[in-house]
Amino acid sequence: MILTDLSKITRTDRLDRELEAVQLMATSGLSTVQELAEQMARPHSRSPSGSLRRVFANYLPEHGLADYQVLPIFRAGLGVVRLTLKGIRLAQQTQPDAPLKLSDWDILIDGHHGELQPEHTAMILAFAREARCRGYTAKILPAPLPVIDPDTNKSVAYQPDLSVTHPQYGQWYVEVQRHSRARPGKWLRQMLHQNAIAFVTLTTNARKTLMRHITEQHGHTYSYATDLQTLMRARAKNRMNDMLWYEINL
Repeated sequence: MILTDLSKITRTDRLDRELEAVQLMATSGLSTVQELAEQMARPHSRSPSGSLRRVFANYLPEHGLADYQVLPIFRAGLGVVRLTLKGIRLAQQTQPDAPLKLSDWDILIDGHHGELQPEHTAMILAFAREARCRGYTAKILPAPLPVIDPDTNKSVAYQPDLSVTHPQYGQWYVEVQRHSRARPGKWLRQMLHQNAIAFVTLTTNARKTLMRHITEQHGHTYSYATDLQTLMRARAKNRMNDMLWYEINL
């Protein structure tokens, strides 16, 4: 049994923390180390210390329970983690009745070729975290959504990167853009699905450039835009509120 083997090589206090971390990963679907550490600290009224982050970045991988990577984004990168098959089996062994949830990182690898686009994957996971910090529910979308092209009356596939939902402000399907190049077909499919464009870029300059291109191509349309540089800076300076979109055309 996995638990029996771990108990032979791990201190009791650290084993308890690792088991708690495995269960959190198995049931929450979260993938960023910082967000997992924050969730793990909250019930104990603790801050997400370095020791908690090491559980996900060091201890679980050392025991073969999780895969850990630092994905490229800005200078520091984004630490992400997902359970291995051994980790999943341990979660099932310790809490057999708890429903397991596929992690955001797993969904991106399976449905968005996430392992081939690490920068894009990092941006999606970072934006999901920023949205959750502001009271939104963020969901990585595993499969394309059908939309009807009014010109042909045929269904066309549209796969946004994620959806964000707020109880007061509503729901958006969001495109995460690494570049500021305009892609007319993507925006047309997005407008067909939700009658609006919603996107996030890495930097403020990229957001402004892309919004200008979209306006030039599609005229005055409902558009919501934000960028990770602004969102992460606001959080770092403790100036975060529920503001997610920094540029809106109505």
